[in-house]
This record gives sequence, C-alpha cells and structure tokens, in this order.
Amino acid sequence: MNMDKLFSIASMLVVVAGVTTVVSHPASAQVIRAIGDAFTGSLRAAQGK
Repeated sequence: MNMDKLFSIASMLVVVAGVTTVVSHPASAQVIRAIGDAFTGSLRAAQGK
C-alpha cells in the first residue's frame, strides 16, 4: 500500500468522523447554517457586493 492511498483512507476517516460529530450535535442545523452564511458573506465581500 503506497502512502497516497494510505493518506486518502486516513483523510476519509477523519471526514466521516467530523460529519458524524456535527450531525449528532443537537444544534447542528444552526452550526451548518452559520458556516454557510459565513462562506456566502466571504464570497460577497470578495466580489465587492
């Protein structure tokens, strides 16, 4: 097994663990909305809107 494949598998496990943690939290919908709003705000600021 080469390092690229090992890194890919390890990063997938980290992403799955992170998603599981966020979804299991009771206020996860608010957290996801806040992240989306922050991302949208940063895109608008970059565009000068």
